Amino acid sequence: MKNLFNLQTTALILTAALCATGCKKLGLEGAGGGGGTTTPPASTHLLTVGYFNGVARTAAPSDKVSYSLRDIPNGVDIVNIFHRFNELSNLKRGVRQAGAAEKTLTEILEDVTYLKTKKTRVVETQFMTEIFDNYKDAAKTTKWTNTAADYDGYAKSVSDSLTKWGIDGVDLDIEPGFSVGNLTITEQEALVNAFAKYFGPSSASKKLLIIDTNVGFSTLGFTKETLAKIDYIYIQDYFGSASSTDEKIDGYIAAGYPKDKIMLIAADFEGSYSSGKTRLKAAYTNPKYIAKTGGFGSYGINFDYNNKYQFTIDMIKTLNPQGN
Repeated sequence: MKNLFNLQTTALILTAALCATGCKKLGLEGAGGGGGTTTPPASTHLLTVGYFNGVARTAAPSDKVSYSLRDIPNGVDIVNIFHRFNELSNLKRGVRQAGAAEKTLTEILEDVTYLKTKKTRVVETQFMTEIFDNYKDAAKTTKWTNTAADYDGYAKSVSDSLTKWGIDGVDLDIEPGFSVGNLTITEQEALVNAFAKYFGPSSASKKLLIIDTNVGFSTLGFTKETLAKIDYIYIQDYFGSASSTDEKIDGYIAAGYPKDKIMLIAADFEGSYSSGKTRLKAAYTNPKYIAKTGGFGSYGINFDYNNKYQFTIDMIKTLNPQGN
């Protein structure tokens, strides 16, 4: 496997790059290849984001991972709860019984509330195919189907629940061959547009609408108009080559998507912690990626508990030196 990033980047180059515009994001104004399809965020720093796996688990198999949102360090801007929507909906409420194998939804949401006091936004991640796993009636007799009306009904149902739970938005996992099932590109885009009525910059709620994907703009196949309804695009690219990563990022920028809304998920802490920590630092210290993305993150961020979140904390200190 090719090495994705140049590890020879010096601290001097990085510091100069990060602070060249008063510690604002680089390459976003007047650098070409950007665009203004969505309103830029208020943040003046590169973002730190991460996927949290196992939020309902009650105990860690070892000290290498934490399943408590309360352990997330200060300065993480967005946490994506990687947990199926129907499973969250079906969790028990109230106080957890002694010996229970899962946390209650009440307990999880209390942790979400705590995390938000640290100015961290929390979103729920779900596969595109999850619509077909959920029921449209309380009796659980009729599931949502592959129709435009049900796309809208399901998106509203998710919006209603996440709003009630105090969760800041949704992240739609759009990885061909993994999370989209048999949905065509046209159907995937229609489902995203259904969610865009209730989430994202074009919605009344302004709750976050994120998509994460392992493909570039041409393969994703969505129109520029649909991209304009998405707050952030996460590029899942923790095993690929530099050329593959560049092709994906550059394709979205060329399509007019703002580079400060592109997050590079450069590490898989759950799948490969040792290589993940190296790849993550190589990404966020590389002036090339500083200049054409809005932030960086990891899959399985809670597996960085293996090192008391030190690799995440180091990234936060680099991307947000002013602590804004």
